[in-house]
Amino acid sequence: MSSASPSVAAVQLCYEHLNGSCVKTPYSPGPRLILYTVFIFGAVLAVFGNLLVMISILHFKQLHSPTNFLIASLACADFLVGVTVMPFSTEQMQLDWRI
Repeated sequence: MSSASPSVAAVQLCYEHLNGSCVKTPYSPGPRLILYTVFIFGAVLAVFGNLLVMISILHFKQLHSPTNFLIASLACADFLVGVTVMPFSTEQMQLDWRI
């Protein structure tokens, strides 16, 4: 048997559907702080940026056109995603990046 081939005991198998089969090491506090800062900044930017678009289009009469109402509708949908989904998905995204 050649020394280049890995032994059966040395090969670690990882099954995603079985809890605990994949060894994942947690990030140290420095990178974790950077990741959460980026995630929180993205959520805040999505919320306030879309809120600014909605208020601008709905407040100024010059912007009342069918195209701008479509943009306001899309901004409303994106605003709701930023409020309801993004804050709660930061933990899941941080876990997915550990490989």
